Amino acid sequence: MTIDPHSLDDDDINPLQKTTFKQGEDIEESFKCKDIKLLEIPFWLTCLSCMCTYIAVINFVVVGSAMLQTRFHYSPVDAGFYFTLPYLISAFFSPFLGWFVDKKGHRMTITLIGSVLMIVAHIYMLLMPDCDQCWASLGPFILLGLSYTTYAVVLWGALPYMVEARILGTAFGICTTFQNLGTVIAPPIIGAIQDATRDLPYGQAGYFYVEVFFIILSIAAFFFNFGVYLFDRKKRQNLLQSVNPMNEFERYT
Repeated sequence: MTIDPHSLDDDDINPLQKTTFKQGEDIEESFKCKDIKLLEIPFWLTCLSCMCTYIAVINFVVVGSAMLQTRFHYSPVDAGFYFTLPYLISAFFSPFLGWFVDKKGHRMTITLIGSVLMIVAHIYMLLMPDCDQCWASLGPFILLGLSYTTYAVVLWGALPYMVEARILGTAFGICTTFQNLGTVIAPPIIGAIQDATRDLPYGQAGYFYVEVFFIILSIAAFFFNFGVYLFDRKKRQNLLQSVNPMNEFERYT
């Protein structure tokens, strides 16, 4: 028997199918450019934090190989291997940290710890005297790997709890723009600092003041993250600290 779909009443259509049609219409009309104003302070602070962090990690890694050769007398081959330590450490620890966050929460606490580790790593490198392939010279790379893990896993993973679902893709795109903008403008600044301070006392071939630049950015990232933490605590009752923030987030959207 053939059924003419035009002869069916609304009550004869599968309820799930009706819901699907409605959801499709909602998704199609979900985003408008004016919805960008819905992005609140925590999101913009997170964008600035990511920009500072990726400069302090990615651009440090970029100059890391030359720094290991100049200050610590590693061969080009060894330096080329060791400067990848932050990425290797992040690749190893990311699944474990993600599991911990899923089970225990504490997203902003972990992010703030990561910011502190980044500050310590750059101060460590700043104050460490030059040496001949000493193992201590790898300490900052290890600390940066742990710090980078908190951002790659925790802070990026917190974005869906900061913005509404209909503008989530836009939010990720804007945050990525901030990140890429930082990694574009930083190398010329780092090169200018190194050239201008190469012959200064305690200049460490220009790397001393480059590290000062990284420390300033790391401290800025810490305060941006702390601002997100304070906003979340005051306005959303520590939503980002909870184990399942999505259920709580629905109350604020």
